[in-house]
Amino acid sequence: MKKHKKIILKNLKLRRIRNNLRLCIINAVYSQEIQLLSERAKIYWKNGVLASENVLKPNLEEKEKARTILHNIEKLNRQLNTSICKCPSCQSYEKDMIFYPPWGSWVCSDCYFAYHEDWEGELVQRISRKDF
Repeated sequence: MKKHKKIILKNLKLRRIRNNLRLCIINAVYSQEIQLLSERAKIYWKNGVLASENVLKPNLEEKEKARTILHNIEKLNRQLNTSICKCPSCQSYEKDMIFYPPWGSWVCSDCYFAYHEDWEGELVQRISRKDF
């Protein structure tokens, strides 16, 4: 999206439903992350001892699997931070969201107005200096 989009709910019941759905999605992502972290921990911890201190160090295949798991965790975090479920700046999930094109993600209305004013001010300064 290239333009600013606003999703604002005024009805209290709809806000509660929206917030509960967002919380369900966030909790599902976090539980998936915990599951992936436990899989990764099984690779590096063997018999209660860290694998690098142990004689049974992870082989190349296990290291690649751990790297893939870490990549999946980072991907989940990126997707959650760019979604409408959570503000990437203040981590709020209960506020109305506005799409902020410079970041390419949804931010809450409070963060939007704080950053948008700064961004517009910088743009006006650039135009006045002809650095644009």
